Amino acid sequence: MDPSGAQLGLAAGAFHDIVDQRFAEWGLTPAEQDVALFERLAFMARREGRLARHRFGLQPFVNDN
Repeated sequence: MDPSGAQLGLAAGAFHDIVDQRFAEWGLTPAEQDVALFERLAFMARREGRLARHRFGLQPFVNDN
């Protein structure tokens, strides 16, 4: 793995540790943790979609919040 890839791996691991710590502080069940992670992924996908539509000059969806 190149140095930037190693740094990305360290950052991802640190982020995962912080998320796990917050979930424990909040007392989330494993099912609630899954829902929270899936919602974060959905948020990221929506954001990427908006950026891609903007990048290619496409019109946003009507309810693109």
